[in-house]
Amino acid sequence: MIRIAFCLAAALLLLAIPAFAQVPVAAAPNASYTQAASGMTFPPTVGQFRRVEVTRYARDGSDESAGYNRVVPHQEISATIYVFPSPPIVSIASPQETIEIARSLLCAQQYEAITGEIAAVHPDAVGRGEAPARDYHGIPYPRMHSGLYAYHAPIFMGRSDVDLLSEAHVLCYVGGRWTVEYRIDYPSDYDANADVNALMSGLDLTIPAEH
Repeated sequence: MIRIAFCLAAALLLLAIPAFAQVPVAAAPNASYTQAASGMTFPPTVGQFRRVEVTRYARDGSDESAGYNRVVPHQEISATIYVFPSPPIVSIASPQETIEIARSLLCAQQYEAITGEIAAVHPDAVGRGEAPARDYHGIPYPRMHSGLYAYHAPIFMGRSDVDLLSEAHVLCYVGGRWTVEYRIDYPSDYDANADVNALMSGLDLTIPAEH
């Protein structure tokens, strides 16, 4: 018999575990930082973007993010890239096609949870449908979910009362295990398309391929 199990119980167990307060990681400002758990490397700069912080959300380092800013007056862009585990799947002699179906379903659920977090942080956020399509060195990202949101920020990168657009891009099961989430904010009256493409194509996914 071919069976595949979705480890939803694991997510429920996490609710009983006290939350780990996010902590800054002491990353050398002019050196690359690699998340040990995933192998994802965050260089100090990506084109016009400079890394401004690395943050840890799990004690074992499996959930971390790096923030990058592009500081150009009235064309500011703030980007945060998160890397954390994709929902676990326990496969018992399942064909790859079955595994891929399960991954697609769980990735969609994970993206829905992330959009819920956006709404919680920005109650005034209004969905604008899918974010502009992004690619990686000319190759479309596999298993990507994207959304575009509009909201008002009282303060944004030193300016007051700024209307923003916010892109959310979520890639699941990178290397078979990891979710990579991009959150990118910029003024709504600025066409940031080329800059966002440059960031996402310039930041290499160094997570080892699945074997």
